Amino acid sequence: ACHIIPHNESTITTKFDINNGLLLRTDLHVLFDKYLLSINPIDLTICIEPNYMSKDKKIRKYNKLKIKVNLNNETKEYLKVHYNKFLNGRI
Repeated sequence: ACHIIPHNESTITTKFDINNGLLLRTDLHVLFDKYLLSINPIDLTICIEPNYMSKDKKIRKYNKLKIKVNLNNETKEYLKVHYNKFLNGRI
């Protein structure tokens, strides 16, 4: 499991909020933590940083896939924060 808002950036409340977590495979968790992968909070598609995709061909297949999970509004709010940082890192 990983924190959507990283542990070191979280408040005491968000650190232990169950809505601030996702279950990800280890390699995807690492990319998520490094903001090389994020999830669009509106359409729930996986987004991978383009330069990283060119380096790791195996990861390309996940780009633009829609996750099939019902997420509550609190989790989507956390994803919005993560996604914005992901986008800002690419500008």
